[in-house]
Amino acid sequence: MKKLTFTMLAAILAFFIIQGCNKDMQPVISASKIKAEKLEVKVGELDTFVYTGATNTDSVKWTITPINTSIGTKANVARIVFNKVGIYVVTAGKAGEVPSRIAIKVDPADPIIPPVDTVKTPADTTTYVPLTGDKITLSFSAGRNVNGGDTVVFNLSAITTNTYCSRGVLQYQYNRPTVNGVVGYKVDFLNVREPKVCSNTPDVPMAVSNIGGVRLAVGSYPLIITLNGTTYTGSIVVSETQVTIDWNYTTGVVMPYKVLDRPL
Repeated sequence: MKKLTFTMLAAILAFFIIQGCNKDMQPVISASKIKAEKLEVKVGELDTFVYTGATNTDSVKWTITPINTSIGTKANVARIVFNKVGIYVVTAGKAGEVPSRIAIKVDPADPIIPPVDTVKTPADTTTYVPLTGDKITLSFSAGRNVNGGDTVVFNLSAITTNTYCSRGVLQYQYNRPTVNGVVGYKVDFLNVREPKVCSNTPDVPMAVSNIGGVRLAVGSYPLIITLNGTTYTGSIVVSETQVTIDWNYTTGVVMPYKVLDRPL
């Protein structure tokens, strides 16, 4: 009996020794240096990221996987709009160091978000910065119409290339003009409204999301964007299986990702 007890104790001791060795052999995963405003967002919603391993004057490389997004960056700050449901990995790092990663969950957008023009009444403490020389990157989302019907819910998002006071707002006006008998989708980007005194805060790209929230049936719709006195035109094409943007500009107002599968 004593021999059996000793054998069992020896086996238990060996098990814990092996477990301890295995733990020692496991890689140590350090905490991410990327801090996200939100770890879970909806399609078309803006999220802000800060890479804490650098300052606002360092050069930081930002990447996103998958790349179905729009991003505006300045040094250690990134502002990202995700335009498709899924899990995204945001990566950032300085040259010569191991980059950090953070995962973001993107959920379906709300069915309808009423468009809101950002134009406000001027105030003595406010200044308006023109968008001269800026480039705007567009992205879009296509949500399922939960109220039924053979339509998708279309929203547009935009991010500037130039940076402005982080307390600023990108001003735009949205309307739906009729072009050749078809109701279109038009956005006029005007300026950035920001405080006259903007101290102790970094400049960042300006962004707006969820412009529109319109139901579109199968068909083609005019898409019109104005920026700095120039009008850019394309179309939104809704088919039975996809939503596609016909947009051929490489300067001024650009749209890197133009096709989304139609939500079921």
